[in-house]
Amino acid sequence: MEYSDSFGEFFGRLGEDGNVAVLRVEDCLPATRLDASVYPVGSQLSARHEHAEGIVLTFADAKRLGIKVGHGQDHRIIQRYRDGLITKAEAVAILAPMPTADWAIKELDRRLHPTPEEHALHSYMRHERYWRSNFGARPATVALILMIGLGVWAVLTAVLNH
Repeated sequence: MEYSDSFGEFFGRLGEDGNVAVLRVEDCLPATRLDASVYPVGSQLSARHEHAEGIVLTFADAKRLGIKVGHGQDHRIIQRYRDGLITKAEAVAILAPMPTADWAIKELDRRLHPTPEEHALHSYMRHERYWRSNFGARPATVALILMIGLGVWAVLTAVLNH
């Protein structure tokens, strides 16, 4: 669950400097106020005051507040772009705190149009997570255990029937 307070629901993006830009969930725009006793990086005013340029917190402060941080949150920005709620330029501007703006453009295009290899890898990883979460093992391990079990059952059945 994302961090939420009286000003809305928020998530964070990790910048090159290790600090966290706080963004609003509903529109992926920078948060200008938080209902928290924390001071944004480089500010003498707490986050409860208006910060027109947006709020940037240290990684430790963001974690302490429970703000989800990381590149894993990029899907929100990309989904808003896919839904036509923000333009490509806006998506790139939000993603730009990543290494470079050029990198952000390439990353956005890559995520919107994955190569067949990336798609296959993503499908494989999703398949692996499913098996590990539901059965506690990889598919090959589960198959091996089933084959051993069937072999033991067949031997016992043959011995008991003779």
